[in-house]
Amino acid sequence: LFKECPHPDEKQRMGLSKRLCLETRQVKFWFQNRRTQMKTQLERHENLFLRQENDKLRAENMSIREALRNPICTNCGGTAIIGEVSLEEKHLRIDNSRLKDQLDRVCALAGKFLGRPVSSMAPQLPNSNLELEDGNDGFRATPDFGVGISSALPVLPHTRLLDC
Repeated sequence: LFKECPHPDEKQRMGLSKRLCLETRQVKFWFQNRRTQMKTQLERHENLFLRQENDKLRAENMSIREALRNPICTNCGGTAIIGEVSLEEKHLRIDNSRLKDQLDRVCALAGKFLGRPVSSMAPQLPNSNLELEDGNDGFRATPDFGVGISSALPVLPHTRLLDC
């Protein structure tokens, strides 16, 4: 009867008390105790579920904190700078990534032409980076590979390079 009706009315309690040879008060308290018992079991189950969720969130929180301690730039894989980044800087970073890809392709082509590999890695570039010259409207990049290739590369005006 409890599964069908956890809150029996007076008439149902009287009928049940007659069938079980118990007082109506005993039946009333039995139902009350049983409802409390069911509620407690449900709360235990919910607590277990919430504890598991809490543990998952704690682990996720820890991994996010660790990632914030060592941020990585999604464009270049280098160390990222935390904080507000201007729209111009975002565009410069995207341009820088695109130019690095182009530089890699040019080095691959130059390597085929010269018959030896030409690296686009920073140590071969002046100042461990692309040399920046002040132009009329900003900066121009003039990479020097030490083999006269820079003169064959077009210099793109109005292009700025930014390290990620």
